[in-house]
Amino acid sequence: MDRRTFLGAATGSFAVGTAGCFGLFSSHDGVALLDTDLANSGWQPSASPPDDVTVVDWLSNTWGQVTQPVVNDGIAYLVSGLRKSQLHAFDVETGDRRWTTELDSYSIEGPIGVTGEHVFAANERGVHAFDRETGEEMWVQGGGYVQGDSQTGVAVTGDVVYAVLSPGPEDPHLFAIDPDTGEERCAREIDGRSPPIVRDGRLYLASRETLYALDTETGETIWALDSDSDIEAVTPAVGPKRVYAVHEEGLIAVDATTGEREWEQSGAYQSSSPALDGDRLYVGVGEGDTGDRSPGLVALDRSSGTIEWQFASDTGAGLLTPVVDDGTVYVAGTDFRLYALDSTTGDRRWVRPTQWTVGTPAIADGTVLASVGGRLLSFSEDGPDALAGHPELDPDADPPAPEYMNHEFYFGTEGYEVAATATAEVVQDEEPPFDATFDVVDEEGQVAIEFTLATTGETTVSLTPTGFRGFAWPFGAIEVQDESTDSTIRLWSDAYESGDNRWDMEPPERPEVTVEPGESATGAYRLTPASHGIQPGRYARELESIPINTGADSHRWLLNVDFELDIEQVAPDTGSPVFDLVVADETDAPAEFDGYLSVEPLEPITDSHPGLVEVTLTGGPEEYGAAAHRSVPWGAYVGRGSDGSRLVLFPADIYAPAHVHAETEGEDGWWRPGFLTYMDKRYGPGGRSVDPAERFSRRYVVVSHPENDGPPSPGSYVFECGYADLDTEFTWGFVLSLVEA
Repeated sequence: MDRRTFLGAATGSFAVGTAGCFGLFSSHDGVALLDTDLANSGWQPSASPPDDVTVVDWLSNTWGQVTQPVVNDGIAYLVSGLRKSQLHAFDVETGDRRWTTELDSYSIEGPIGVTGEHVFAANERGVHAFDRETGEEMWVQGGGYVQGDSQTGVAVTGDVVYAVLSPGPEDPHLFAIDPDTGEERCAREIDGRSPPIVRDGRLYLASRETLYALDTETGETIWALDSDSDIEAVTPAVGPKRVYAVHEEGLIAVDATTGEREWEQSGAYQSSSPALDGDRLYVGVGEGDTGDRSPGLVALDRSSGTIEWQFASDTGAGLLTPVVDDGTVYVAGTDFRLYALDSTTGDRRWVRPTQWTVGTPAIADGTVLASVGGRLLSFSEDGPDALAGHPELDPDADPPAPEYMNHEFYFGTEGYEVAATATAEVVQDEEPPFDATFDVVDEEGQVAIEFTLATTGETTVSLTPTGFRGFAWPFGAIEVQDESTDSTIRLWSDAYESGDNRWDMEPPERPEVTVEPGESATGAYRLTPASHGIQPGRYARELESIPINTGADSHRWLLNVDFELDIEQVAPDTGSPVFDLVVADETDAPAEFDGYLSVEPLEPITDSHPGLVEVTLTGGPEEYGAAAHRSVPWGAYVGRGSDGSRLVLFPADIYAPAHVHAETEGEDGWWRPGFLTYMDKRYGPGGRSVDPAERFSRRYVVVSHPENDGPPSPGSYVFECGYADLDTEFTWGFVLSLVEA
C-alpha cells in the first residue's frame, strides 16, 4: 500500500480511512522504552540498587556508539559499534551475550523498543524489527533521510510501532506500523524532531517551534503549542497533568489536556530530557548560556517550576538526561562520570569515574546498567574498583624481567641546547602605524618567544586571536615541525598556566586585543622544561596573513610570522629508577582482524622523569585497514589496579606541558597530570584509522591518576580499548606492571 494514501495536513486530522489507526497506542503492556515508559517519565519505581554502588560486576566486549540500554525480562538490549551499528542482547545477571546483529548503517537513534516477540530500532533507513530470541532482522519499513537536528526513535506497544521518518529530504512523516509484518498502517505529514511519547490515549511530539498533542484514536491534533524558540530534539516527558519540554532558552511546562503554558524556567537544558517521579521534575543543565545556574542538575516542583535543589559536580561539567528510581537520581556527566544523587536533597551518594563517554543509564533489579564508550557496564556491589575486564587478561600474571628499547629519555628541555629566532613582517609596502616584533628570551634553559604589538602613532590597533592548536592570544599554542624527521614540538602561551587550568574544557580567554596610542601588548610562548616529546633537530613554522585592524576606517594590515628553533642534543639525564615497567600480559587480536597491535616499555619511572611506553597499530593487507575507538592510540589510556588506584598513559606530545609534573622530588618519583581528559582535542570524538600496511606509533608518559591520593602502587594495571576493521570488533588490552627498581 502506498504510504501517501493516508497523508493529512500537518495540523489537521488524518485523511479518510485512517480513523482509529492510532487507537492502537492505548496499551502499555510489555513495553520497555527510553527512561522505562512510553511517557518518558524517567521514573523506575521497581529499581532498588544499593546506595553505595561502585563496583563493576561485568562489562561487555563492545565499543563505539553510546546509547541508553533497554531492559526487559532480565535481558538488556544495547546499540553499539565502531565501524557498524550492532544491536546486542545481554543477560542482566551474568553479562553473557545472547546475540549480536550487525546493522547496515552506523547510526541508530534512541529510544529502542521491546515487545514480547520483537526488538525495534530506527535510523535513516527506517524502522527495523528483530526477533527477540535470535536477533534476526524480520523487516525494515520506511525512512531514507534524516533531518539534521532530528531524532527518529520509536514508541512501541504490543499492537503498533510508532516512529517519525523522512521518506524524502522534505517529506517528514509520522508512521504507524504493524509490529508483526512491518506493514504501514497509516501516516501523517509532520516535521517531528523528537521521538514520540504516548500516554492516556494521546501522542506527544516536538516539531520545530511547536509541541503537539494528537488523539491516538483519530489522529487529530488536540492542541499545538507554539514556542518562542526552537524546541529541542530531546524527548519531552509526560506526567498525569503536564507535558515538560526543552527549548533553546529553557524548560516549559504545559497542561496536558489544554496545551496551555503553565510555567517556564530559563537555562541551558538542551542536552537533557526531563525525568519525573511522584514529587519532582529533574533536568540536566549543560555548559552553555545557563543564566544564573551553573552546569549540573536541577530538581523542580512539578506544579510550579520552583527549583528545590541544584547539584554541581566538582569538575563543573554539564549533566545529561537523568533517570530516577525510588529515592535516587542517576545522571551521566560530560566529565566521563556517572553520578547517583539523593532525589530529595540533591546530595551525592556516589560518583563513578570512567574513561569514556557515559550514556543515560537504566536501572533493573538492583543493578545500574550504562553504556560507557559503547561498553555495557553493570554496577551493583559495594567495594573498591573491580578488575572486571577482558577474560583473556590476567592481572595476577608474574611480570618478566624489565627490558627497555632504549635508555635515552629526554624530559622537556633538560639535556638540550636550544637556539631560537622569530620574525614578523607586514605584507603591505606602506608603513604601518604599529610595530610587531619578536624577542627570544633564554633564561636558565627556559626558552621563550615574546610577541609584542605596539602602536607608533595616534591610531588604535586591534588583533583577533588566530587560535592555532589552542585559544590563547594571539596564536594559541604554536606548533613547529622538523620536516626531515616529522618531529613536532609546541610553544605554549603564558595563558596556559601551571596548576589547575583545565584548558581542554575551558580554554583560556581569547578576546580581541586592542592597543591604544602610545601603548603595547605582549604575549610569551615558552618551550618549558616540562615540554614532552622533544627530539633534536631544526624546527620551523610560518603563519601567513594574520589580520591587524587599525583606525576608525578598519583598515586591515596582514602580518606574516616565521619561527625557527635549533635544538641540539647533549648527554641525557635519565635519573635514578623508581619503578621498572613491564608488560605482564597482552591480549591477542582475533585472527581475522586486519591489523597488528603491540605495546613496548621504553623507559622506567625515575626521580627525574615519568616512565615512557610506546603503542603501535599497524594496518593489515586488506583494503580498509584498521580503526581504534575514538582517538586511541591517539588519546589517553587509564589503567585500573586491584587496589582501586589508577595509572594514566598520557600522550607525550599533545597536552599543555605544565600539567604533567613531579608531585614530590627525589626517590618517590611521583608524576601525575594536573588535569585529565580522555580525548585528543585535535581529532575530536570520532575514531581514527590506519590504512593497509600503515604503521603508527605513539609514545605515552606513565603517570599517576590525578585523583589518586598518593603515588602509584607497585603492582599491575589493566588497560583496554576497542579496535575494529570493517568486519571485526574486539577489545585489545594489556597488563602493565610497576616493579620497584
